Amino acid sequence: MRKIFLFCTVVLLSLLVGCSSVSTEQKKYITFPVCTNNDKCKILYHQFTQKLVAYNLVTHAIEQQTNRPNFFVYAFPTKCLYYTAGDSKYGHFSILKINGNEIEKLYSGRKGEAIFPLANDGSNYVFIKMYLDNKGIEISRTIARWDEKEKRLVEYPHVKGPVSYGAIIGRQLYYTAYNPSDDDYTMYVLDLSNKSNQPRLVEKGLKAGQLYVIDRTLYRSDQEKIYADNGRIFKKKLINYIDKVNRLLIQIYPNGDADLVLDIVKIDTNEKIASVKNVIDFFTERRKVIVYSLDGKKEIIVP
Repeated sequence: MRKIFLFCTVVLLSLLVGCSSVSTEQKKYITFPVCTNNDKCKILYHQFTQKLVAYNLVTHAIEQQTNRPNFFVYAFPTKCLYYTAGDSKYGHFSILKINGNEIEKLYSGRKGEAIFPLANDGSNYVFIKMYLDNKGIEISRTIARWDEKEKRLVEYPHVKGPVSYGAIIGRQLYYTAYNPSDDDYTMYVLDLSNKSNQPRLVEKGLKAGQLYVIDRTLYRSDQEKIYADNGRIFKKKLINYIDKVNRLLIQIYPNGDADLVLDIVKIDTNEKIASVKNVIDFFTERRKVIVYSLDGKKEIIVP
């Protein structure tokens, strides 16, 4: 899982962000940063460190950031306003909605519950829900869909095992589960319309678990590429976002100089149209990608 992979690679953090990226010394633990001046500050999600940061729009420095031990924020594999946050050792997870500089807590899990984003399509938001013992060891996991009207999670009890990645096409959730004995993934499909529905086996022996959707076509992946049955192939990076509106593949990865880089690739032509170093976060609008980095804010017009 990307969230687990990034958590395990936190040792690389010093190479990518460094001490100089935080402009003010933090003398106490901060769960969620706060912008004191909305005209000069913006709350961002650091794509590598998995922390929320208060970014100074004038100096381009990180003024404040989440710094509680073992506390991380997790994002969906498709850009949206919803996140989860919690203690990676003991649980206490929440579902957050971050709109501008406002951080709203929509749901608070119980002790021993860990909640991670799995897949969303703009209407359905599906999460991995783990149950942990008193030592923080996983007991079991399933998936749950956020019911916006009722403000609660609806679990799908027939989904079991180490669910890892997912993608939604219509009412169908395609998801992969990790097989530790074979070090590979099995893909299933589940109709989300009823919580009593049973998942159906689709494919075994996948080399990687990440799934993507482009033009209602399911794309699988291995360690090096993202591919579909129609023959289309894209090079895979550490983090890969699909921007359906602008028809872009937005990829984030550390380069050979240990800079965190964001590339923007046109889906129709597989052409890279922009690249930004020292990236922190990004947002998309129609015909525009807005990138925030330690070097400043950059607006990239999509041709």
